[in-house]
Amino acid sequence: MSAEPDRLIQERRRLEAVYAKREREGIEAVSNSLFTPEIFFLEQEMQRAILQALKRMGINSIAAGQRDLLEVGCGRGRWVRWFLDCGFRRPTGVDLIESHIKEAASLSRAANWIRADVTCLPLPSESFDIIFTSRMFSSILDVETRRQGAAELRRVLRPGGSILWVDLCHPAKDPRVEQPGSWVHPLTRDEVRTLFPGAEFSWTRFGIDPVWSGRLTSLANRGLFRSLVHQVPFMKKRIAWPRIPMARFPYFWMQALASLGFGRVYDLSVVRWHVRADA
Repeated sequence: MSAEPDRLIQERRRLEAVYAKREREGIEAVSNSLFTPEIFFLEQEMQRAILQALKRMGINSIAAGQRDLLEVGCGRGRWVRWFLDCGFRRPTGVDLIESHIKEAASLSRAANWIRADVTCLPLPSESFDIIFTSRMFSSILDVETRRQGAAELRRVLRPGGSILWVDLCHPAKDPRVEQPGSWVHPLTRDEVRTLFPGAEFSWTRFGIDPVWSGRLTSLANRGLFRSLVHQVPFMKKRIAWPRIPMARFPYFWMQALASLGFGRVYDLSVVRWHVRADA
């Protein structure tokens, strides 16, 4: 067997092992829980950014029903189900992990679910108008696997179609995400561009650094802090502070930080494909 396929197989096995470990340790459940304020806030910001991108592309709830959508790296299908709510009919979700696909299929029969590797999608060429991928390519550490995966996205995307690419945008040397044993590699915008030569790009940066938002959550739930805030006349009279759940307070601060462009950690890249990949 050639060296190139060996690298792809090794990377696939590494990813399967990483996700199996995260499942055993309960990391997946915690990192995707909407009960965590910073995760809830990030998801809302992400939804808003995606809807704004779709609107710029001329897609609304009516037009969505006339587009074929694919999500690669769909996990348990949360975003595929959200796209169904937006009006997309019969979207397709693809994921490498068998347990993810089984759970997604059990939660919704209104979508197509396929277990497959991004480097070898069992799908016809030029079969989708929109491809969505969220935080998947940063989990691929092997450069060749990443390149092959991007080539597959180009293959199944129709000319004139778009890829909605959401992923980490931390600098590569950020110690919180790039360290020995790390399982993610945030891509720079230049790295994303090299994966899609000849395409047009637009970028939106969003999301608050979980380190900062987590600290805000912890601070807001301290009794002393609650007592001090309760003494502020504006907070007491205008916001009716005692009747607002404390869990909502960090959300307000995260919203303020987001409006100032502070600590943004995700890029939404809209990759427009106007010509055939082999043109």
